[in-house]
Amino acid sequence: MAVDDKANLEISLMAKVTFAPRLQDKADLMEGRLLKSLNQRLKIIAGMTVESLLRDSHIIRGTSQPDTLWVTRVSYDHRLIFRRTGTDSIEAVDVVSHEDLNKFVGLRP
Repeated sequence: MAVDDKANLEISLMAKVTFAPRLQDKADLMEGRLLKSLNQRLKIIAGMTVESLLRDSHIIRGTSQPDTLWVTRVSYDHRLIFRRTGTDSIEAVDVVSHEDLNKFVGLRP
């Protein structure tokens, strides 16, 4: 697992999930409730196939192959951005607020 211990991402992964440096750094700064929600969601993701995760997620508009970014829900207010890195692996890239994600993809001014 590529997550730094100080980030407190306490996950035993069954699926191949890697963590981008940006997310590792950000995890150190997350408040407790968000970090707990992220841990819970990553545990669920670890037990899923990549195909089922993609069915439950959305492509971020404006991204394309091979760097297509996907988004899935972490909590009511936060989303996990990830990319597929293989047939059975993903890279968790970032966690953003739902509002910031909508601004990024142009849904809100």
